[in-house]
Amino acid sequence: MKAFTGLKKGDAKLAGILERAGLHHNVAHTLVYIQSKKETTSKEIQNVTKLRQPEVSIAIQELRKREWVDKKDFKKDKGKGRPIHQYFLNIDFKKVLEHFVTENKKRIKSVESDIADLLVLKKKL
Repeated sequence: MKAFTGLKKGDAKLAGILERAGLHHNVAHTLVYIQSKKETTSKEIQNVTKLRQPEVSIAIQELRKREWVDKKDFKKDKGKGRPIHQYFLNIDFKKVLEHFVTENKKRIKSVESDIADLLVLKKKL
């Protein structure tokens, strides 16, 4: 786990919780930053989260694959060069959190079942 991030204290705590819930560090920090800003660029994400450009790109790809984040092109004033992409949440953040609640409840049930099986096997030894 990376120690330093430019996220605000509450956002860093949320990112840590999402990591422990199963989300990769870079994806968690990127998601939390986008959620806090409503709309942002890759460069802003890099500056605040202290992630490198390839790490942010991979995190964005993962979030877009999950259909949690989308992008729109933002034209530069001069119209030359590559367009700047603005990223934003494509889903209510409460639904993202609910996804992790549901997934972790399933994990807990699975672990509890494994523990019960181990206790039965232990008694047979």
